[in-house]
Amino acid sequence: MRNFLNLFCELTSSPNQSLFVNMTSVSKWLGKGLYNSCKDVKFGTVNTRAVDFIGDGAKNFKEL
Repeated sequence: MRNFLNLFCELTSSPNQSLFVNMTSVSKWLGKGLYNSCKDVKFGTVNTRAVDFIGDGAKNFKEL
């Protein structure tokens, strides 16, 4: 959960977003790992999975 929270906070509120959010491709290994580490994280304020909120209901890393 800590990985997801760190990622979410950095993507939404870091003043340095332009310096690290410039991904043109993601390896299959990294994409699967990131998705699998976050897929069951609950987003409490809307009582749903965080992936449903952020990833528009993605079912795998390619849909993110």
